[in-house]
Amino acid sequence: MSLKSDDELDIIFLPFVSHGHLLPMVDVAMLFAKLGATATIVTTDANTALFHTKISRDRVAGSFLSF
Repeated sequence: MSLKSDDELDIIFLPFVSHGHLLPMVDVAMLFAKLGATATIVTTDANTALFHTKISRDRVAGSFLSF
C-alpha cells in the first residue's frame, strides 16, 4: 500500500526527549515513510546520534527517511 501523488502526506514527529520515546518514534516515522509519506523528526543534535545508525542502516534496506 502506498499513497498516491494527489494524497501526499507530510508528518512531523516531535517525540518527548527520552531514549524510550525516540527510537519507537523513529520506527513509526519509517513506517509512514515506507508508505510514501514525508516524515520529519524534530530533535536535538545530541539525540540525532542515538538513531543516526538505525536510519542509515534502514536506508540501505530501502527506507526513505533521511536527516
